Amino acid sequence: MKHASRGQVFPLWIVAVLTSFTLSFLAIDYGNSVRYQIRAQNAADAAAQAVMSLQSQRFNETAMALYNANVEEFRIRSLLHGMMLSLSGVGACTWSGGSYPHYNAPGTASTDCMKTFDTLLQNYDAASNRYTTDVARLNDASASLGTTTWESDASSLLTTLATHCNGDTTTAPNTTGGDCRVKYTLNGIGNRRSGIIQVANDIYNVFMPDAPYIIQGTPLNAQNENTALDPGFVDITTCITVPPIIPSFGFLHLPSYHAIGRAGATATAAESDWFMPEMLTDGVRGTYFQPSEEYVNPAITDASGNNWYDVNYGGSNWTITPVTYPPPTGTVSRYVTNVQQNEFSPMLAWWTAIPYDPSQIDAGSPTVSCP
Repeated sequence: MKHASRGQVFPLWIVAVLTSFTLSFLAIDYGNSVRYQIRAQNAADAAAQAVMSLQSQRFNETAMALYNANVEEFRIRSLLHGMMLSLSGVGACTWSGGSYPHYNAPGTASTDCMKTFDTLLQNYDAASNRYTTDVARLNDASASLGTTTWESDASSLLTTLATHCNGDTTTAPNTTGGDCRVKYTLNGIGNRRSGIIQVANDIYNVFMPDAPYIIQGTPLNAQNENTALDPGFVDITTCITVPPIIPSFGFLHLPSYHAIGRAGATATAAESDWFMPEMLTDGVRGTYFQPSEEYVNPAITDASGNNWYDVNYGGSNWTITPVTYPPPTGTVSRYVTNVQQNEFSPMLAWWTAIPYDPSQIDAGSPTVSCP
């Protein structure tokens, strides 16, 4: 009887082994699905940031082009002012032919008014040419800020990510491409009308997108391009078709399934800079931003040491001073100065793309397109 019962454990051992293999297979397959889910989500996050960077980069390009144009405008006005002073014989220059100009040839002295005028005129022509170039660049940068252009460029970018992509066996990564396994879908883009740092706040209400401004006789409203300077948002969905590690294992036959990712992004002003001329130091070049420019060399100064013909960008002595306002504001610190001259003092905001919860975007139900 003892020998007849020895083989009864074998069926239990077979069942235990099969159960262990089945559980191991399911665990490995689950781990594979998690891996592809993370991969799909990473692709969605990267694509959303890339698409949103189209707008933030254009904001920065527009700001730089506008800054350059404004510098030239200030320079041109100063040069014109100096030319009028030299023609009138006002300042420290003198007319070689008398007290009033007869538009004769410039004298040889460095302080001759006609020579000063000719020097300023040459620099005025050069500044005007640079200004023309800056305005053309500003137009090129701002022309692509419209929603229609942005949406078209966003679709083209997603196509590029899918076309110039990187596969599982790619040895030389394509830095301009995405994931070859991923199907990218632009679920929606739009303008963020509330929340993180609106443009109207960034530029102290100089431009308010909701205000009824008039361009070419057409009132602006929420339906046209007055929203071009509003921070935007983007909603991206991704999908990967994932085959099972082992298509079949005994009686188990697992089909392919989909790993889906969704991500949002928006633009925000990550940094603001106040360019105080002749006070803010450029640490890289070791000089001031926008120092005074002297075009008449040697400089012509009056008895008080003032140069009447330079381009002075201001440089008022701004200080942080407590200022008391009526309640509920109270006492706060403000930059205060006694401005006694023209000053070129711009405020610039530098934009970047940041993640944004797509459920807060309200771009409609997400569209998932799987190959």
